[in-house]
Amino acid sequence: MGMQDVKDGRAARPAGARAAPDGAVAAAPEPRRLESAFVALAWLAASDLPERARLERLAHVVAGVLPPTASVGVALGAPWAPDAVVTTGLRASAADRVQIGAGYGPCASAWTHGTSVLVGDLGADPRWPRLATAAAREGVRSAIAVLVHADAGAVGVVGCYAAGTDVFDEEHVRTVELLASAAGATLTALRLRAHSDEVVGQLNRALTSRAVIDQAKGVVMAVRGGTADDAFAYLARVSQAQNVRLGLTARRVVEQARTGTLVLPEGPHG
Repeated sequence: MGMQDVKDGRAARPAGARAAPDGAVAAAPEPRRLESAFVALAWLAASDLPERARLERLAHVVAGVLPPTASVGVALGAPWAPDAVVTTGLRASAADRVQIGAGYGPCASAWTHGTSVLVGDLGADPRWPRLATAAAREGVRSAIAVLVHADAGAVGVVGCYAAGTDVFDEEHVRTVELLASAAGATLTALRLRAHSDEVVGQLNRALTSRAVIDQAKGVVMAVRGGTADDAFAYLARVSQAQNVRLGLTARRVVEQARTGTLVLPEGPHG
């Protein structure tokens, strides 16, 4: 995946290293922390947490592999008009708010161009001049924006922010991309599971409704005589006359028969 970067002419850093806010060179994310992050995402796929709680967990997992000063936001949908937004801290919340208000920024660029974005200094980046003052006011200088892909394509963006300049490097971008990819697979699995649960629920409701209708038909035949088709036609007419679903009419008949309060409306056989 390509990256857009801000080059300021500083000396190149060693591969896999990052510049800390004070200018010192610090190591890339530890393998153990990355392993723990993937374990956490695997657990997330097996959990029954609501969607917002899953997004919050994802944001904290990503934050766990970044420098301690980093703040992370996850937005579902287009960044300028997201369906849901969660953050791990005030800095990410402010950064997302500023970008939504401006209608552009690193997250919008990642979404529009389909590529990860790495920014060393938002205050000096020529791509988003209107963000410079707001970013400085909110204490947001460094940023990463990475797409989250699910089965239907891009579904959201992970935004990572820090107060210092050049806090993140390409290694951090690759790490966030890996986690975002795993998160996308998790979201796909959860959506498929939710769809499967919905289908099973619909089938169960249909079977239950069919069983109740069959019981109601038996009650109608016992009281009015006729065939099973006659009883079904009678229930359908009553349902239509009362403007209620057939299943509800059947449940009423069965319940009234059980409690000894059955009164069937008059009507012809057949």
